[in-house]
Amino acid sequence: DEAASELRRVKEFQVEASEEVLLVIYEMSARINPSDLAAHRWLAEAYGRRKDRDGATSQLKLMAAAQERAGDHAALAKTLEGILEVGGEQIDTLKRLALVYSRLGMEGKASSALARAVDAALALAQLKEARGMCEAAIDMDPGSLSLRSRLAMIVNREGDRSAAIEHYRAAAALARGQGKLDGAQQLLLQLRKLQPDDLVVRLELADLALALGDSNIDPILRDLTMF
Repeated sequence: DEAASELRRVKEFQVEASEEVLLVIYEMSARINPSDLAAHRWLAEAYGRRKDRDGATSQLKLMAAAQERAGDHAALAKTLEGILEVGGEQIDTLKRLALVYSRLGMEGKASSALARAVDAALALAQLKEARGMCEAAIDMDPGSLSLRSRLAMIVNREGDRSAAIEHYRAAAALARGQGKLDGAQQLLLQLRKLQPDDLVVRLELADLALALGDSNIDPILRDLTMF
């Protein structure tokens, strides 16, 4: 307690100290009191000015831990966003952010964070993890077009044809239901590659082409009549 009091006294006169001295002071303060959000924030900003991404990220993670202990989910969400801004698209952080958004009742943002986590896993060729995240997220939010589309693409890349057909069809229905006709058309074109002899898919593509005023409508209709 005496050491903490002395640090508080020194910090009151920080205008007279160099940043090097202040770094030492705030590092000591943060070690003595891991819940000192002001110290972690100051250190994160100082490391950011120095282009020390690891140092800034470390302090933001300590802030996040303190906010989670305090149950301050709104502040935690902002800190996790800061971690992503400084350190890039980290899968674990994105999954954690999605959970926090869900606790805050922000399901749209939760789905968006999970979609970003899936993209990060795909960038690392982690298809199994990406699929698991998508499937779990869709169980919670079956109406998410972005997640359903990603899942269709992932299972297709894995060679799971039946699952790809199921999810491309579901994604196309979601896109159409949301008035995203261009997106629905692209999803049905992927579905047609998997089911070239499916009359229903061809009919849906023709219907969309008419609705969109597609300049390629003639070959689409000709293809339909040759079925």
